[in-house]
Amino acid sequence: MGRWIPACRRRRRGLMIGMFFGSLAGRLAFFVVASLLMAQVGALAVFRADRLFDRAVQHPRVFVQPADGTLLSRIATLGLPKAPCLNMLRSYTLPGVLYVVLVLLLEARWITRPLRALVDAVDSFGRGEAVELSRLSGPSEIVRAVNAFNLMQQRLSRLLEDRLSMVATITHDLRTQITVARLRAEMIEDAEAREVIVRSLTDLQHIVDATLSFARDEIVPDESRIIDLVSLIESVANDLAAVGWDVGVAADGHLHYRCRPALLRRALTNLMSNAVKYGNCARVALELADEHVCITIDDEGPGLPSDQLQRVFEPFVRLDSSRYNENGGIGLGLSIARSAIRAHGGEVTLTNMSCGLRAQVNLPHGNGNGSNWRRR
Repeated sequence: MGRWIPACRRRRRGLMIGMFFGSLAGRLAFFVVASLLMAQVGALAVFRADRLFDRAVQHPRVFVQPADGTLLSRIATLGLPKAPCLNMLRSYTLPGVLYVVLVLLLEARWITRPLRALVDAVDSFGRGEAVELSRLSGPSEIVRAVNAFNLMQQRLSRLLEDRLSMVATITHDLRTQITVARLRAEMIEDAEAREVIVRSLTDLQHIVDATLSFARDEIVPDESRIIDLVSLIESVANDLAAVGWDVGVAADGHLHYRCRPALLRRALTNLMSNAVKYGNCARVALELADEHVCITIDDEGPGLPSDQLQRVFEPFVRLDSSRYNENGGIGLGLSIARSAIRAHGGEVTLTNMSCGLRAQVNLPHGNGNGSNWRRR
């Protein structure tokens, strides 16, 4: 280094220093040499690695370049061999990377496994199933979330059970009072007045029974399982057709679907019955879309006023009292149907068509519902 300095000082002070190098050790050595030259000569060092890089050169060679751009002869060659640690680094780089990747994969599995179990449990609970997660291994935050989910489910179950118990007690007391009133009504001598009172008590009895059934279906659901949805629809249609109702189904194939069969069957029965009672017939079709299963039930009736299409789903709403007296409805059929469909994560809507009313049921499929379409 001492013999370089006088040679550099004989040139102009505006210098640029470049290098050819072929290894990391060469880069480090050049950096040290250039720093010393800058300190003692005052030259401007420029690392021209983008243009002067040559992988064929195994040792760094330092050149001095004046400001006019001409490259002077080589000052020195640093005969620094490649550091042994670099070869060792190359030998252990690939195994080290593989080890890190493996550790990350195991860590990700340790985190995501309880998360998947929690997601499945939440989805099942949303369908009305009773699910309790056992203690899972994982991060403390996920374990706390699982415990909170179990506690929430227990509280909701107790709340619904208390609600059912209260409704059952009220309906029992009402039934008792209705029976007493019926016995007293039978003692009325006026036949016309007696008939009116008895009919009113009978209607009240139907309302009480329907209310209890409605609450029981919501609170005490049947177990969820995978069924053939097409077969369920055809079974409901066949039962209604057996009593002389005009019901037809257009569905080709089998659709395996996870649901609560008894609850969904009751919803479809109510919708088809409503179509036949008020629209003379029920034409049922099933289609599988990207995100949902679509069931349509069309009738040939007069339809409904546009401002009443949502109101009819409210409990005990009867838009036509004369039709109620004729068909024996109490205004809970559509409410029960919507409640059952929403319990499956779906929705039901009514739409006026050119030749009648359409009830459309959209049920989610995939993502744990087990839906699978297979043509016949």
